[in-house]
Amino acid sequence: LDRLGEQGYLPKGKVVRVEDLDIYMVGSGGKCVIWNYDIFGFNSGRTKELADLLAESGFLVVMPDYFRGTFQDPTKPGVLEFLQRTTQWTNIKEDWDKKIKPTAVHHGATTFGS
Repeated sequence: LDRLGEQGYLPKGKVVRVEDLDIYMVGSGGKCVIWNYDIFGFNSGRTKELADLLAESGFLVVMPDYFRGTFQDPTKPGVLEFLQRTTQWTNIKEDWDKKIKPTAVHHGATTFGS
């Protein structure tokens, strides 16, 4: 874990696009972890680095970009509106059913966790 956050880290996975949804995928195997990120979004901080670390333990790690390329600075106005817009369960469930799960299964996933 000492290596986390080092400058110049290059993600080991790839981003696949399924319709309007980017999904970061790394690792392989039947055991799939659905990885999520914080309010700073899909491309922030150590998000992909942590997914890569988990994949090294033998998991297929799948991280959907639920925010669709956006993020919200929590110190700026608009946090509540951002969360209301990006965390609608019906939209997340539709992404899961039609985009995320089928893509993960196509890449070998048989069991899921988060």
